[in-house]
Amino acid sequence: QGRWTPDEKVLFLYGLKRFGKGRWKKMSVYLPYRSLVQIKSHAQKVLKRAENGENVFRRLEENSNILDALLQQAAKQRESRGYPPMSATGTGRGKGSTSAAAKRKKLKAIAPKPDGKPNAH
Repeated sequence: QGRWTPDEKVLFLYGLKRFGKGRWKKMSVYLPYRSLVQIKSHAQKVLKRAENGENVFRRLEENSNILDALLQQAAKQRESRGYPPMSATGTGRGKGSTSAAAKRKKLKAIAPKPDGKPNAH
């Protein structure tokens, strides 16, 4: 991908406002065609402008009327690329999914002990 589109910039700002600095993976749910490296790089530029006193969220405020449509479009693009649907929390995990930590805990519970015997439930 090359230059950021105006729509991507609005979605980026929405993610930044919602999740905060450094939460690039969470923000990526709104930017399905951008890698984490691209998101981090764009963030450096935006945050630098913010440090210099610019109201970086101005574009988000000016486009609040189309934000819902952009979020729906991002969700469709994400699903078309094989990612799980976005949940109400804005993460990529859909309803009823299991977190990675819960999966590890479950595997640990059923994995055999070093003595070869399975763990008791």
